[in-house]
Order: sequence, then structure tokens, then C-alpha cells
Amino acid sequence: MSLKITAPVSLGAHNLVGTDVPEVDYAVWASAATYALGDRCIKDNAIWECAQDGNLNHSPSADDTDWWLFVSATNRWKAFDLDQFDWTEKATSFYYEFTPGIVTAAHLVGLRDASSVRIRLTDPVAGLVFDSLNQPVGRLMTEVGWWAWGHGTRRMVDQVHMYNLPAYSAATLRIDLAGGANLGVQSVVAGTVKAFGRGVHQGARLGIDSYSKTGRDKWGTAKLKKGAYSKRVNFTVTIHANELDELTDFLVESDARVQIWNVSDRWRSTKLLGFTKSWEQTISSYAYTDVSFELEGVAANG
Repeated sequence: MSLKITAPVSLGAHNLVGTDVPEVDYAVWASAATYALGDRCIKDNAIWECAQDGNLNHSPSADDTDWWLFVSATNRWKAFDLDQFDWTEKATSFYYEFTPGIVTAAHLVGLRDASSVRIRLTDPVAGLVFDSLNQPVGRLMTEVGWWAWGHGTRRMVDQVHMYNLPAYSAATLRIDLAGGANLGVQSVVAGTVKAFGRGVHQGARLGIDSYSKTGRDKWGTAKLKKGAYSKRVNFTVTIHANELDELTDFLVESDARVQIWNVSDRWRSTKLLGFTKSWEQTISSYAYTDVSFELEGVAANG
């Protein structure tokens, strides 16, 4: 298959229509309040921690170097902060609605305790133009029958990738999730898709970089502390010669930008929320060029 790359559009407070995920992690920053070392507050959809005592009338977003430390996005916005991989959480169900402009793909990555996902696009003139209906996720049966229900194998579905959304510039994108008490999602991405190449070569290499701490004490006993990790994908794709300049321009423009990379539809592991570490083109013939990629994923909690 062709290499598919989803370039995300911004999903944030500026185009939010509605959500039932509250933003109550901490109190909102107040200019009249005096904050002590370690106190936390919310400002501009982010959580900030006070860096020193006697903090009065220093805005976190303006005076973050000396007075405040950025902690993370708020729970409502964690799934849309593509630089950090953490869960937006709300028990049993939650939804978001945005007016993102034209999007042709939607992705939910890192689903936890989820049972279904539904994605809809509604245009103010044409009405409902896309409805995925409730897509089952979680640990799903691979066979049908009572024996399979009790003893059969199950496959994990912890991500959803929807392509070929119709391009409506004024449509509202609605995302609904349902599940259990620990329902959460790590990343929600919507954007436009670029497809390149005749196909990805066999021999793609997958792996992780682990940030866990491992070692041994003086008696040789293993000391292990689980930490975050990031995925790696290395592969080569053959593109048509007339795609070379277009792909080069696209990669230069999207340098240091997190995107959804789909190397193969067959596996979850070949879909990556990440960025290019390096890439190299080899003009192998008049008609074709081979492009080698080294991708790194956003760090995820272990």
C-alpha cells in the first residue's frame, strides 16, 4: 500500500463547539491570589506549578521562567497535546465537537477501558455527511460462539483510524467515546491525508526506545523501574519520479511536526503518532525513487 500521512489540524479552545469533559483539575489562576511554592493552577488550558513563594500577580503564561513551571495540558486537553502522550479521562462516556475546517481523516490512539467510538461530520447545509456508527474497541473476539466467548482468543483494538472523510469546510466534527470507569484516550487527531508511493518495501523494522531505569545493586539483584517509552519505525517506500519534489517539500514543511504515519493497514504497530528523525532519497531509476525513513514516536507512559 501507499504510505499515508495525516497532517493534523489544530483542535483546541478556538474551534471547540462543545464537550462534557470538565476543566476542573485545579482552580483558575487569579491575579489577586498569592501562590506558594508547589501550588498549582489553570491558565490557558494548561496546568502550572508555582516555582517560588510569594508569587503574586505573575501570569503563568507570561512569567513562566522564574515563577511558574508548566506541568501539562488540563485533563480536557491532554488528548490534543501531541507533544505529550497522556490520557484525557472521564468515566463511562464523553464527547467533543469541533469546527476544524476540512479534514479527511480522524484518529484516536491509546484508547483505555473503551468499548465503542463514533465519529460524525455534520454540515450546516448538507446535514449529516459522515457517520462511522458505533465502532467496537477494546479486547474483541476473533471467533463467534459460546466456546470462543469463554475461552477463545481476543485481539486488542486500542486505536481507531478513519480515512476518506468527505471534505466539508464548515462541517462540525463530533467524537463520542463510551466505556468503563477508567475510560480514556491518549491522542485525538484530525487532519488531511497525503498518500505517496507505489508501496512500502518488505522488511520494515519496528522497535521502541525505553526510558525505564534498569540496573543491578552490588549483589547483582536487578533494580527495575518502569518508565516511558517511544516507538521507532524504519522503512523504505518506492515513489513515482513525479512525486519526488512534492514529497520533499512536504517533508521539509512538516519537519519537527507530529503526524500520523500509516506504513501498513494490516497491523496496529505500523501506525505511528510521531515525527521524522531522518529521511533519505535514492533516485533508483528514471521512473522511481526509493525513500528511506527513520521515524520516532511521541513518548508514552509505561
